[in-house]
Amino acid sequence: MDRVRETLFNWLGPEVEDARVLDLFAGTGALAFEALSRGAASATFIEHDPRTANLLRAQARRLEAACEIHNVSALPWLRRQSVWNWNIVFVDPPFEPPRRGQHASGKRSLAEEALDLLRQRETTVYVESRAALDIPGWTTIKQSRAGDCRFRLVSPNRLG
Repeated sequence: MDRVRETLFNWLGPEVEDARVLDLFAGTGALAFEALSRGAASATFIEHDPRTANLLRAQARRLEAACEIHNVSALPWLRRQSVWNWNIVFVDPPFEPPRRGQHASGKRSLAEEALDLLRQRETTVYVESRAALDIPGWTTIKQSRAGDCRFRLVSPNRLG
């Protein structure tokens, strides 16, 4: 995953400098903390698990990081955001275990649901998934794969 993260930040390049980043499924917070270390102005971490959110808070204090940490579920939180303050969004949800008939059921992944909610926002989005994603309304800037992890940088399509 270090190689994937290095690729991502090579793709983003100078766009990270002074950016406001949102890490929707923060987990360890590696993506947002890396962005901060590369000059991002601020980071917002969204983490559902209370213990993990507390670990993020402790890490942020140790690093004296300019960030906010919210212990909430990502998708409901995202739906409530009426004011948009982020230039870069990291969508790296936990990989859902494959289920028999998942594609036939029409169930969308967490990543696809997040992208639906982000489509009307002016932002660059990094998204990771195990399976190929159906992401209409988005332009792929860069994409790659490492093992069973597919990752890409996308931006919302804009009608001319």
